[in-house]
Amino acid sequence: MECIKNEIYYHIQNSNSFNSLTNWSIGQTYFVGKNRNPFFGFFDSYGKGITDPNTSQIFSINYAASAMENYINTGKKDPAFANFYHFDSNRAVSELADTLNHYIRYVREILFEEVRKDFFPGYPSRQRGIWVIPNDCDITQAVNYWWSQLGAGNKKVFKVELTGKIHRSNQQYLTLRTDKLDVFRQEAFKYWVGVSGNTSIEDECLFEGFVTVLEEVNP
Repeated sequence: MECIKNEIYYHIQNSNSFNSLTNWSIGQTYFVGKNRNPFFGFFDSYGKGITDPNTSQIFSINYAASAMENYINTGKKDPAFANFYHFDSNRAVSELADTLNHYIRYVREILFEEVRKDFFPGYPSRQRGIWVIPNDCDITQAVNYWWSQLGAGNKKVFKVELTGKIHRSNQQYLTLRTDKLDVFRQEAFKYWVGVSGNTSIEDECLFEGFVTVLEEVNP
C-alpha cells in the first residue's frame, strides 16, 4: 500500500442498476471510500431465487434443489413448482453453481475485510474502494483485459487523477472455493501483503481517496 498524489490511472465504470457511482462528469472531483461501493453493495440488493411468473412468488435455490432431487428420485414434481419450473437437471446444476459462487464470493469479501481491519487497518477497503488500472503498463492491453472480466453492462473508461491511498495485489488470491474459512483468511493475508517484484496487467489496484475525472477514453 502507498499514498499517491496527482497520479494518473484509468477506471472502468460499469453502469449496472446497482451502481451508484455512474454520474461522473469530466473535470469534477469525487471522494471514494466513505460508502459501500457497487461491488459489495450488490449483495445488499440481489439474491438468488426462482420466481413463479404467475404469482411472482420467489423460491430459494435450496428449495428448488430439494424439489429437483425429489423429482429425480421419485418422478414426482413439487406442486408449488409443477406449473412453471423446468425440472431439467443440467439447468438445475447451473443454477446451483451460480448461487454457490454468489454466496462464496460474499463470504470471501467478509473474511478479506476482517483480515484487513485486524492486520492492515490503514489499507483501502474492498467494500468501499474502487479498482483502477495503473499507468505503468500497456494501457490498451490492460483495459481490454479488465473490460472482458467485467462482463455485460454499459461500461465506460475514464482517465483519472488520483490522490489518496492505493493497494496493488495479485488476484490469484481471490479464487472461489468451498474450503474452511481459515484458508480464505490465509489467502486474504497474502492479498493484503501485496505485489512484490514483477507486476502484471492482471494485478488489482484498489484505491480510496479523491478522484478527478480527466476524460473518457475509447476502450
